[in-house]
Amino acid sequence: MCGRYTLTADPEAIAARFGTSSRARGHPPFNIAPTEPILTVVRERAEDEPKLRLLRWACPGRADDVKAGRR
Repeated sequence: MCGRYTLTADPEAIAARFGTSSRARGHPPFNIAPTEPILTVVRERAEDEPKLRLLRWACPGRADDVKAGRR
């Protein structure tokens, strides 16, 4: 079973911590559940600058259907 978690850091603080120039909008969600978009720091290649992106959180390998992750 996948759990939930909380992101309490301000997006600007996350950007500063990871040295990215990209900015995220909005407030961090209090109760993050599987299948919800979450703020993530990514690098496509090791030499690239880190970027902030919204990615959907899911339980890897648990289900082929997105809706199954909500149960």
